[in-house]
Amino acid sequence: MIKKFDQILKDIEKKQFDTVYFLCGEETWFIDRICDQLIESVLSPSEKDFNQTIAYGKELNPANIIEIALRYPLMAAYNVVVIKEAQEIKKMDE
Repeated sequence: MIKKFDQILKDIEKKQFDTVYFLCGEETWFIDRICDQLIESVLSPSEKDFNQTIAYGKELNPANIIEIALRYPLMAAYNVVVIKEAQEIKKMDE
């Protein structure tokens, strides 16, 4: 389902999170704003150490991402995985 910027931010404020967000486009301000809002809203500061991963595509391959995403949250409701610059993700054999 495609949502508009304002609707995504409203949902985040209401703590109504989608399972996956694919953020792309030429205007990076919108992507950064949504990403920052999710990082600030989903987990409390004490939950972030064990349940939040921020990585860059050039450091990962699909198997790495699957491994990170399948981790269960530790003493939290959510496991937050942010992959920045996903266009740089390596192929499986790299």
